[in-house]
Amino acid sequence: MSPPSAAARPLVRVGPGPVVAALAQRHADLGLSARALEVEALLHLPRLADRTGAVEADAADEEVARLGTRLRSFHEPVEGLLRPPEAAVSVAELRFGDVGESLAATIMRHLHYLHSPRHGSVHLANYTPGDRIVAAVSLSGLDLGTIAAALPAGLLAEEALVVSRVFAFDWAPRNTISHLLAQIERWLRQMRPEIRFLLTYVNPNLGFDGASYRAANWSLFGQEIGTRYGYLDGDYISDREIELLSGAMRRRVVYSVMPLEPLAIYGRFLQRHDRRREISPSVLPRAEHFDARS
Repeated sequence: MSPPSAAARPLVRVGPGPVVAALAQRHADLGLSARALEVEALLHLPRLADRTGAVEADAADEEVARLGTRLRSFHEPVEGLLRPPEAAVSVAELRFGDVGESLAATIMRHLHYLHSPRHGSVHLANYTPGDRIVAAVSLSGLDLGTIAAALPAGLLAEEALVVSRVFAFDWAPRNTISHLLAQIERWLRQMRPEIRFLLTYVNPNLGFDGASYRAANWSLFGQEIGTRYGYLDGDYISDREIELLSGAMRRRVVYSVMPLEPLAIYGRFLQRHDRRREISPSVLPRAEHFDARS
């Protein structure tokens, strides 16, 4: 009996939903969050997908199994950070403070789904009463030309910061992120009064919907079209990391071809007198970095 043709093989449609979630659940275990693995799968399966977003089911299963092994290797060196505190904490008990560059880099490299810290940023966090980090945020300078050009009138790029990384542990109390964002706003008004505006990206292709930002009264700033992912040796690599590669290494990068939803960009005025201004959402092309254009 001849093997089934490629057209007859079962396919997986890549995107948020029960199919990829079930794949992640199958390859997760007690030490690995199914949701964390699902995000990794949604980020990596487009590498295998055709222009319709389809991947052969066997190939998708093998890829998620590989990603589970990879994610465990990221988690092993920081198992102590992943272990929940003995006593549950409430949002009201959380302490606000800064995070050193080294610890922030460890968290974002090993635990954030991009595995790519933003160095040279301001890192802020909520802590338990026992000084365990519950959630952390990185604030980075705005170096994206298309975004800077679309800022509200009279607002300069140096008056804006980007919430470039957000991470919360699975055991974080409900509403931790919106609580932390509100504390960051107060901190910026006191410590960095020249900062008038915050921005962040939300990727709906990974199942993120921006609920924490809307809960913290952020508004939709725009949508960035032209979404695609780059991969080096099978693993996702960010645009910033690609820019740092040598020419030979850059030629090894492959890109997704399946259609991906635009990235949502949310914004928030920090100064009370600015908040009377409305944010009119824009449709923006794929961003380029200032340093890449010079």
